[in-house]
Amino acid sequence: MPIAYFSQCLSGDLSAVSKRKYYSEKKAKAAWVRIFDEHLNAYGLPESYRRYIEQMKKAAQHYSEAYNGQKWKIVKARVYEAEARTMVAQESEKIETTCAIISRFMGFPVRPTECTVVEFRSYVDVMNAS
Repeated sequence: MPIAYFSQCLSGDLSAVSKRKYYSEKKAKAAWVRIFDEHLNAYGLPESYRRYIEQMKKAAQHYSEAYNGQKWKIVKARVYEAEARTMVAQESEKIETTCAIISRFMGFPVRPTECTVVEFRSYVDVMNAS
C-alpha cells in the first residue's frame, strides 16, 4: 500500500483501502484492520499514534467524569479530543514533507502515492543509519 494511502487511512478515510470508487464500509474496515495489523506486527506502534491514544484516553476520562456530575470537565474533554484530532492532521501533512526530505537525501523522487510503506520505512532506516 502506498504511504499516502496508508496515511489517509490513519486519518480515518478508508476509501483508500479499495481501488473501486464505491466500496463497502464493512469490507473496508476489515481490510484496514488486516493491513494495520500487519504493519503493527512488522514495525510496532508508532509513537505519534501512542500520543493520539493518550489524548483520547484523557478525553474519555473527562467525559466520564462529566457524566458523573462534574459537568465542567466536558470542556476539558473536548480540548483533549481536539488536540488528538489536530495531531492526526499534522501527521498526515508530515508525510509529504518527509517524502521531500527523503527524496533529497536519497537523490531520487519518493512519491507518496507510489512509495509503499515498506519502502518508506526502509528509506527512513537508511537515513537514520547515516
